Amino acid sequence: MTSAITNNSSSWVQPGAASSVKGKKRLQLILGTAHDIFAIEGYSKFTLRRIASKSGMHLASLQHYFASKEDLLSALIENYNAYHEKKLQDITHKTTSSSEERFIAFIKHQLAEHKNNKTCGFFFQLWSLSSTQAFAKLLMEKMYENYRHQLSLLMQDIRPDLTVEEIECRAILIIAMLEGMMLLVGGKKKKTIPFENINKHTEDAVLQIIKK
Repeated sequence: MTSAITNNSSSWVQPGAASSVKGKKRLQLILGTAHDIFAIEGYSKFTLRRIASKSGMHLASLQHYFASKEDLLSALIENYNAYHEKKLQDITHKTTSSSEERFIAFIKHQLAEHKNNKTCGFFFQLWSLSSTQAFAKLLMEKMYENYRHQLSLLMQDIRPDLTVEEIECRAILIIAMLEGMMLLVGGKKKKTIPFENINKHTEDAVLQIIKK
């Protein structure tokens, strides 16, 4: 999903590689191409040589930015985190909204992401890879830790009476529900669940988890 590719320089990029305007544009091209290959073709096709070819550059040029495909995948995860942090900031800065409205706005954003085939493909590949590759497992854990933190910040405004542990547990339940929805109805494929307004039902359900 190209909208998840941010303009932030990644800590996984080789030092000095994206210091110029041209370098930053090339970095975004690499990240966008790498994202599409990983999400659509899978990790078996996720090689630096293929990403370089699809980006219209030599392998050596790509390696000027990323030393390994593990570093490149790590940069993609970092970009996902930055993308959703920016969305959260945009939502929380809407001071005219209530705490509950801000929370639902964030849930709507996450559910909207499920309609994108590339977003779903990216997560399906990452889930699969994390079951066999230790580095991917660590990346995924970091990503979900960030996700849980984002939800917790919003939930604390709704339920300031809950302990940190209670907030964290409920955030985990909500994440499990949302990710399960991605598996069942994510992407633009034919729906397998014959219910209308499934997103609205999901919004109501996550609110019940908080208010219980």
